[in-house]
Amino acid sequence: VRCTYEVDTEAYAKARDAKVSELGRQHGVELHPVSGHTLHALDALLDLCPDQQPPTKYNDFLRLLDAAGPPPPPLPPPSRLPPPPLQMPLPMPPLSPTRGATFGGGVVWNCGEMPAEPPGGDAAA
Repeated sequence: VRCTYEVDTEAYAKARDAKVSELGRQHGVELHPVSGHTLHALDALLDLCPDQQPPTKYNDFLRLLDAAGPPPPPLPPPSRLPPPPLQMPLPMPPLSPTRGATFGGGVVWNCGEMPAEPPGGDAAA
């Protein structure tokens, strides 16, 4: 079983993803985290900053982007998508008519409750 997910940089999401990744490893799930909603992986940009503190001025931000170099090229589109599985190995819940029929044949699992108002983002700034 393979699982691809987008890396999220918010603290609550990092904690959630760590739990899900550990559960996946325990059950033999092949994990593929990807950074997809930004041109550069944000953690990689922070690694280039002194004391991992992000720039607070636009010119400093531009210098950081220069130091990071060009973003990686986009991935090629898949040539085909596999059909959804008829049964998932345990301990995954069985498929139901509301799961797996959309999203390109993928299956979306609720791996925990999202906070009513997730911490961070523009509201915290």
